[in-house]
Amino acid sequence: MAATFTPVPSSACWSRSIAIDFVARTGEFQQLVHDIAMQIAAADPRFIRKEDVTPEFSRRNAEIQRARALAEGKPEKIVDKIVEGRLSKFYEEVCLYEQPFIKENTITMGQMIASRSPRPARTSPSRGSPASSWATATSRLAPPGLIGARRGPLRPHPA
Repeated sequence: MAATFTPVPSSACWSRSIAIDFVARTGEFQQLVHDIAMQIAAADPRFIRKEDVTPEFSRRNAEIQRARALAEGKPEKIVDKIVEGRLSKFYEEVCLYEQPFIKENTITMGQMIASRSPRPARTSPSRGSPASSWATATSRLAPPGLIGARRGPLRPHPA
C-alpha cells in the first residue's frame, strides 16, 4: 500500500515539518540529540533552564543555603554573597543548560547546544543582498501551487 500525504490546514506547518525532518536526518543533529541524551542520563537535571526553576524551589534552596552559612559561623555581612554563589552552583547541578558538558567540561550544555544549532546566515537588505528568513528558506519546500511570502506564512499561488 502506497503512503498518501494529507496536507494540514496550514501549508506553512507542512513546509516546516519537511524542514525539521530534513534537519533531523543529518548526522550532526543526531549526534547533538545523542549528546543531550547522554548528558541527561549522566547528570539527571531537574530543569532545562534557570528560568524554568520554580520560585518556590529557588526560595526553599536559598533558605537552606542561608541557614547552612549561618550555622557555619559566617558573618551576616557576607551570607548573601555566599548564598548567591551556592545558588549559582545549585543551578549548575539542576539545570541542563547550566551543567558542564560531560564530554568537554570547559563549556556548558547551553553553549554546546548553541554552537551546534544551525543558523542561516543573515545579510542586510541595505547592502544589496536579500535577508534570509524562514519564509523564503522554506518556500522552496512548499508543495506545488504555493509560493512563499517574504514575511508571514505561505499563501496559495494566484492562478
